[in-house]
Amino acid sequence: MSLPPSMLGALENADDSDYEYFRLFILPETQTKAKRKHGGSEPEKRADKERKRSKWGEELMSDYFGDNPTYDARDFRRRFRMRREVFERVVYALVEDTESNYFTPRPDATGLLGFLPDQKVTCALRMLAYGACADQLDELIGIGESTVLPTMEKFCSAVMRIFGPDYLRKPTPFDLKILLAKSAARGLPRMIGSLDCMHWAWKNCPVAWAGAFKGKEKAKTVILEAVASQSLWIWHAFFGTPGSNNDLNVLVHHC
Repeated sequence: MSLPPSMLGALENADDSDYEYFRLFILPETQTKAKRKHGGSEPEKRADKERKRSKWGEELMSDYFGDNPTYDARDFRRRFRMRREVFERVVYALVEDTESNYFTPRPDATGLLGFLPDQKVTCALRMLAYGACADQLDELIGIGESTVLPTMEKFCSAVMRIFGPDYLRKPTPFDLKILLAKSAARGLPRMIGSLDCMHWAWKNCPVAWAGAFKGKEKAKTVILEAVASQSLWIWHAFFGTPGSNNDLNVLVHHC
């Protein structure tokens, strides 16, 4: 290890006690800083884990997407909460997204291929559909916590940006005409869809708001309301109504 010229000059004129102090205290600190700078990492940092991404990716494809998958279409629908064709359409749209290449397969800094887009989308859907935690997904899909959370955020943003203009919109006059005609044929004239509400638990609700958001189960909840037609096309959605309201209160509020 080379020392700075100023330090070398000081050592030439040092006595034995000064040299001993340098050897015991100054030199070890200098070596530590040099190693830290050369290695590009903090000393005693935990080694990176071998995720075996290709292994997890191959198993996922074999289980659900191969020519002869382990789990059939019925299993896929139950576990992913959608048909395989819908899943593949979402994956394709995310891979072809020009505003973000997060889901596009590409090598990492070491030259190894990163996670498959199917792995990332599966990770996001498991969190949204089941409320799976990052550690659970690490065991099931092989994606670590530092990747799980950004993946879900980027998935939600990309899906809303890509599919929002078509699927998160108000009905057009043509849409309303079809909806009203179908409802009238079923004996329900002037109805465009069914209003339903779902109560989501709010664990960290502020104490000052607890009374307004306390539902019938005495738990603090926030209502997700939606208006959907028989085709399951959602024409209206709102999240944020206090949990003390019931479905009838929500309906009256919009009338």
